[in-house]
Amino acid sequence: MLPTGWERAAHADLSQAAYRLDGPVADAVWKLFEIVISRRGPVPTLVEWDSSIPEWPVLRAEAHAARAILDRYKTIAMLENHHAAA
Repeated sequence: MLPTGWERAAHADLSQAAYRLDGPVADAVWKLFEIVISRRGPVPTLVEWDSSIPEWPVLRAEAHAARAILDRYKTIAMLENHHAAA
């Protein structure tokens, strides 16, 4: 669960940024994504564009940004599980 104050403060900006499907993922959304993944662990993720679809290098960069966050927390979770089992 996100801190209540942060959630309220960010709601207006993030609701617009998170639901916008016609451009790159906003920095605030990447920050929120990282917070959620850090607390929940890696989950299947989709970066979606409904209109103004960019060239492949832009799409690939967005996918790589999501993968980097997911991989970072996958590694942390694996290390924590390894230490817990030892």
